[in-house]
Amino acid sequence: MPKGGDVAEQYRGLIDQLRESFEVGIYNLNYDIAAIRAFPEAFTGFSESGIFDPISVHHRGEWNFVYHLHGSVHHSFSTVHGGDIQWRSDLRDTVSFFDNPINSANDKRSEEKSFSRTTLIAGGHKLDQILVEPFHTFYASLVRHVYDADAFLIGGYGFGDVHVNRALQNRWGALPGKPPVLVLDHASQDTDPMVFREDPWARELSSTLAAPRDFFRQIGHSSPPSPYQLGRDEQFEVSSHHRVAVWYGGFNSAAAATHRIIPWLGGNPDAVLA
Repeated sequence: MPKGGDVAEQYRGLIDQLRESFEVGIYNLNYDIAAIRAFPEAFTGFSESGIFDPISVHHRGEWNFVYHLHGSVHHSFSTVHGGDIQWRSDLRDTVSFFDNPINSANDKRSEEKSFSRTTLIAGGHKLDQILVEPFHTFYASLVRHVYDADAFLIGGYGFGDVHVNRALQNRWGALPGKPPVLVLDHASQDTDPMVFREDPWARELSSTLAAPRDFFRQIGHSSPPSPYQLGRDEQFEVSSHHRVAVWYGGFNSAAAATHRIIPWLGGNPDAVLA
């Protein structure tokens, strides 16, 4: 995939190439439609009529899904008074969208705190917010899939959600044989290599993936790399011992490197990333 191409095509190309080698499941923490447009045939947990079907999510053995863990712009309450969250396929049909129901401000959760029911999860108290469907089912599914997955591709995530971090962190501490994790990020000219970084993103990545920062290097080099230069050169910063690699060229541009990414996620040695 050439640099500078249509971003939607790059996104679709990345997903399509991953699907040729893996059964793919996507947990989208954003509310946008990018993942669904890149993978339109994916199972979302909702029926064709827009009704959420938690039983099918919990019993599903196949992958090939896109679950919106924190909600979607396609989510709407069933009526102006609230009701269940449903999926609205036509985003232009604003008459059928109910995002601010009349009777939603007295839903009590932990410690008798009252929450307004919403179609999106945002802000604080996310552990309380995900107690309603479909979010509760999607989070339970996330925990199960973290233990089932053979490899992980994490893109555009700031490692700022404790409930997501803990689901991943528990996996690394529970079983031997860490699966490979590739993190897609974007570096500026001021971005430090992992060994020198003290920002929350680097600290949480290191803690979540059990990968100490001082182990990261460019393949074949002993000195700390320049992440910005790695991004320009389409190279990776890798912790070989912990099976974690970071790509600094941005999410969509990773489509140009799938001939290296896919073999590495499939268990090949780090040399395939060079």
